[in-house]
Amino acid sequence: MEILVTGANGYSGQRIITRLLDLDHTIWALARDSNSSSISRTNDNLNWVKADLLNPVGLPSKIDAVIHTAASLGVPGVSINDIVRNNVEASRVLIQYALTANARSFIYFSAMSVYGAVETNEVTETTPIIDPNPYGMSKLLGEQMLAEISQQLPSTSLRLPAIIGPGSTHAWLDRARENIKAGETVNFVNPDNQFNNLVHVDELADFVSRLISTDQEDAGVYVLGATSSLPIGELINNMIRELKSNSIVNAQIDPSAPAFTINCAKAENDLGWAPQNIVESVDNYIAENSS
Repeated sequence: MEILVTGANGYSGQRIITRLLDLDHTIWALARDSNSSSISRTNDNLNWVKADLLNPVGLPSKIDAVIHTAASLGVPGVSINDIVRNNVEASRVLIQYALTANARSFIYFSAMSVYGAVETNEVTETTPIIDPNPYGMSKLLGEQMLAEISQQLPSTSLRLPAIIGPGSTHAWLDRARENIKAGETVNFVNPDNQFNNLVHVDELADFVSRLISTDQEDAGVYVLGATSSLPIGELINNMIRELKSNSIVNAQIDPSAPAFTINCAKAENDLGWAPQNIVESVDNYIAENSS
């Protein structure tokens, strides 16, 4: 298959491209700066396109599928203008390109942030959306744009939690890991709350590589997460033990803090999402980040 992957320099994008190349797909890797990628340049099936998503010149006239991972995150220093430009407007341009290029499928990396203020103990695809922040709203608009043209372009939107793996940096668990490795105090709330709000990047890459080769219908939306849960306090103590750290735990109780687990049964049943349980996933994560 001929597959366009956006965010080719990103953490998830690079792992997905590597996996797809292993399966002998032809990849068009879109990034603003192709020089910062760790992907090997020697693969004849890899075509780099250095371009802005709002002006994606150099793309093929025909494409089989699009995997859209690129986005501006809702983190300090990223303006609302950046989020609208890079998430909403860029997605609109990309969707139009996919239609023109006769793409047969579109995989969109959405986020759990679409839900905004979660007021339930468990999140599914039907959990009410309440006042999402600008980043969450931008992801929701991407889903809705795809839903509007679902008869012309089948799509799958994946509402993703934290993505962890070798060298990951953006997740709460990554910051806790660095504190533990440094022997610093680990601060968190509500140690008895159950937690499964993560996906390992390699399992995500394997899943997307399978999904891209299956028939998609309409505009499916799915939440992903680990298939079991663990109390946050137990998770942190396991990390301290495995990393042989002398970190101190500072766990506060805050009844007002949001707490929920992810029920990914729909993705399991419809798409074959079958990741490791959270204990195995975190153990692997600790091992690959222990040095």
